[in-house]
Amino acid sequence: MKKTIYILIIFILSCSSNLLAGEIIDTQFSEISDIYNVEYTGEVVKLTISGIRPVAGSLTGGRVINIGPPLFSSQAINQPTVLRDGSVYKMWLSGGYSGVARIGYAFSYDGLNWTIYSNTSLAGLRGAVIGPENGPLFCADDENDSTVIKDGLIYKMWFGGQQTGTFRIGYATSSDGINWTVYSNASGTKGSVLEGGSPGFASSQVQDPMVIKDGSIYKMWFTGIAGSISRIGYATSSDGINWTIYSNTSNTNGSIIDVGKPSFASNNVYDPCVIKDGTSYKMWFTGSKDGERIGYATSSDGINWSIHSNSGNPNGSFLDRGYPSFLSANVGAPTVIRDGAQYKIWYDNNSDGIGYGMITFDQSGYYTSS
Repeated sequence: MKKTIYILIIFILSCSSNLLAGEIIDTQFSEISDIYNVEYTGEVVKLTISGIRPVAGSLTGGRVINIGPPLFSSQAINQPTVLRDGSVYKMWLSGGYSGVARIGYAFSYDGLNWTIYSNTSLAGLRGAVIGPENGPLFCADDENDSTVIKDGLIYKMWFGGQQTGTFRIGYATSSDGINWTVYSNASGTKGSVLEGGSPGFASSQVQDPMVIKDGSIYKMWFTGIAGSISRIGYATSSDGINWTIYSNTSNTNGSIIDVGKPSFASNNVYDPCVIKDGTSYKMWFTGSKDGERIGYATSSDGINWSIHSNSGNPNGSFLDRGYPSFLSANVGAPTVIRDGAQYKIWYDNNSDGIGYGMITFDQSGYYTSS
């Protein structure tokens, strides 16, 4: 007998499953009761499952993007950021070659099968679209950790740049998402638009920017580093160049998300990805303890966040490592878009691969199918 499934999405993970929220399960109750948290009453199965369905790609270990070519990404590839522009999914990602990180570009028509663009405009970029060759001095050694928005007809990018061991955040613009002009900020250290300092959580350096434009205000969530600990902070700007970092008095260090609970994030929190959905904000982020995992939080103002501790994982993470196999050690650096009624997520294994998954839930938190 086919049973009607009422699925309550409370972000309980079963990453090894291929079940998508909203699907009908035509199976015996006993076959799923050991995998999911299931309550069976009469002809209704109530099922709490993961909000994410990892989709194994066709490349090694389930990746959707693998290391090189082009040359800039022949030794490492990670840290994706994605937007949908018409019928095209566009991704900017970090690649590594010979100890140097550069930013590349890829495109897809389904979010699963990608083509990495090999840029020939500047030989030193080795196929990337932004690298140390673009300057200015704050990013003379590495450029990575990008976030991109399309503001009217202009693509705007904020990214992490490194010089002599210190990360700062820079800004660039483009008319096509491929040929970029890196802005050299005369009032910022070595041309950067955001640098470490005050408040204390960002006293050493800043990186991993995530930017949205909310009305006329640019809002940034970013990683601040103090010593060896990473935390998440928040800043605002009227022009995308001159930023004011918010100092959260609820945390003595000024961060908006601190390390601690859940346990998967007890050492560090970083790599925020934020979308505004109606009047609420949703954040996916990386937490680390014994490896990297992805967490999830919600907020009504973008400043005060509630982290959802997933009881389906002992460590509380939203997406745990393990499936597909290329995520056996780490899963992090999430980038999420809302595509119609569905949320789509891309993530990395912190070294040499990018993966893809789907998140399905409605505004009330319920998905029903019959």
